[in-house]
Amino acid sequence: MHQQDHRTEVLIRAILRYAVERIRMNPPTLDGPKSEQDLRAMVGQTITADGLGGLEALRIFTDVLAPACISVDHPRFFSFVPAAPTEAATLFDLVVGASSICGTSWLEAAGAVMAENDALRWLADLAGFPPEAGGGCQWGHRRKPQCFDHSSHCLARSQRSEPNQRLNPHC
Repeated sequence: MHQQDHRTEVLIRAILRYAVERIRMNPPTLDGPKSEQDLRAMVGQTITADGLGGLEALRIFTDVLAPACISVDHPRFFSFVPAAPTEAATLFDLVVGASSICGTSWLEAAGAVMAENDALRWLADLAGFPPEAGGGCQWGHRRKPQCFDHSSHCLARSQRSEPNQRLNPHC
């Protein structure tokens, strides 16, 4: 499973080529949703006993699935919360993904947790929060971090009269 061979090298190059081409789009394609029926007809059977193989999975993604998703970094996309990542941020997502980091605690991801804490401290300072304000990040519906303020949870808990209704028992 973790052995690299010629097929792996070909897949690496294909994925990097796609990523670079996508990052360089200016503007990116807007794309848009398709019905489940249309998508199923276009992709065919994707779960098979032998697997699709990396290049076929990439082809299905690039030719069918990605175009069925609205590009939230397109300048005409104004719904929900649009993405506005810089090229450097997008590339660094690739670095972090390739590093296979699970940033759930200090034990397995001290470096990532420290970087997250620094970013949250910077945001708290920008917002004018006191030094004791804290928080964390959790992954949202599009694999983007959704930050929250631990202080607001503690404030809410302190305003509740019943101990079993506390939002965070660590406050």
